[in-house]
Amino acid sequence: MPRPPLRFSPNASVTTFFRNPRGIAILAHPYAPLGGTSSDPVLALARSVFLSSGFIVLTFDFRGAGRSGGTTSWTADAEVQDYVSMVGFGIGYLKWLKASMAGFGGAENQGYVAGEGRQPPGTICGGYGLTSMRSFEIVLGGYSYGALVVQKLPSPKELLYRFLTHAITAGSPEALLDEQAQLLAADYIRRSSEKLQPQQLSAKPSVPGVGFSYLLISPLLWPLSAALTLQLRSFDPDKARGNHKTLAIFGGQDGFTSAQRLEKWACRCESQVYSRCFTYRLVEEAGHFWREQGVAGKLQEAMRTWLVPPR
Repeated sequence: MPRPPLRFSPNASVTTFFRNPRGIAILAHPYAPLGGTSSDPVLALARSVFLSSGFIVLTFDFRGAGRSGGTTSWTADAEVQDYVSMVGFGIGYLKWLKASMAGFGGAENQGYVAGEGRQPPGTICGGYGLTSMRSFEIVLGGYSYGALVVQKLPSPKELLYRFLTHAITAGSPEALLDEQAQLLAADYIRRSSEKLQPQQLSAKPSVPGVGFSYLLISPLLWPLSAALTLQLRSFDPDKARGNHKTLAIFGGQDGFTSAQRLEKWACRCESQVYSRCFTYRLVEEAGHFWREQGVAGKLQEAMRTWLVPPR
């Protein structure tokens, strides 16, 4: 298994305001050589919505961006591994947070069952190990180049299996990420005035039920995606994304990919068998950077509507 090059460090930020969060949102930034970092103002807009909706938010700098070392790759494959590392940390953080809360009358620690995809009542899109309405949601989100990286990620099933407790080998990169997640989850609980004893975090927790969804803000399509990643042809991310809830939101004045092409792509996604899970929103007056008057509010409102839990 390749060694994930990115570990949780000062170049990443996890924001938690809740003892019993709905889930975690991981947000990836635009292209680093053009100034993209985790402090991007569009990501700040998305972060605000997730926090107000009960999510933990995880942001990070790809290699070559902000305070991260290294350089941007030519294929985006390395950035995909950076993102995968953040997914691993996020799964671990939720796992240890839920285990901690269980000892204090928090959410029941329902276990992940490999190979099963049970869904709670009212859920129409796929999930893995969803055992109750108190299962966690992981949102894989990105803006611009970050959305491109999200579309190249392995399938949710592959991501989840890689970081399952029984699949982690002691001393492996996955184990190191899990250890960092355990420490930070314990630190958060302590800072939230919960009195934990060390042994309450030492037991092996089961992995909570997890549902995945996708947020694509101003996604980049081929041929621009090919220019940034040296992909000679357009890749098809829709098969991997499958029947997981997805929101694509983009502007009608996007200078990188025309609204006509973005709408054509979005309509194709809607026409697939998983069309109930795919939603797109075109904000006619918005450009790629969402700086036009009034468009930031429309971006956030589209996200709030999408995040309303199923009844």
